[in-house]
Amino acid sequence: MPQDATEDQYAMLVQLDSADVENVQAIASVWGDIRRECKEFEVEIEESYTVLGPADFLVILRAPSRTAVLEAAVMMTRHGLDVRTMGIIPTDEFADLVEDQ
Repeated sequence: MPQDATEDQYAMLVQLDSADVENVQAIASVWGDIRRECKEFEVEIEESYTVLGPADFLVILRAPSRTAVLEAAVMMTRHGLDVRTMGIIPTDEFADLVEDQ
């Protein structure tokens, strides 16, 4: 997908709230709901990964604003997920920024 100049990319580190998790199948099925609900905020989940480490999932998304990302993060907490969100810049764009300095 070509990057829209009005949209930014974000990374979310997601942890499961073990008190709310019934089984592995329930975790997998909730992602469809989350993708649909993100679209309500104009947030697109571009990629998601299961992670072996301090987080359970890594989610890469694109959003028109920080407000939209915040709304998506709040929605995810309602699904029993603990979310940490970071703005990200592709390395090539970062290199271009450094060259301009």
